Amino acid sequence: MEARATEYEYSESGLLMREKITEIYHQGGSSKEEREYVYDMKGIAGVIVRKHGEETEYYYGRDLQENVRKIYNKEGEEVGSYDSEAYGKAEVNEPS
Repeated sequence: MEARATEYEYSESGLLMREKITEIYHQGGSSKEEREYVYDMKGIAGVIVRKHGEETEYYYGRDLQENVRKIYNKEGEEVGSYDSEAYGKAEVNEPS
């Protein structure tokens, strides 16, 4: 990675609403990747990834304790999920 920039956007009440991270790589050419994290009142709500001229959106589903458990694409299809063991060790599950 050659360069990295981070921008933050806050609501009028001071809550973090967006965090945009831009990374530029020079490996046999120049490449740029942006990740824009979107927040709501409960915390992180999703991420938008921009890479190679394409944009992919992911949104998070929470359980009753507000832990992120599922990942959905913009069409609402589940693309991943998380489980956690005792003591909080996370396990990533691929969709079936």
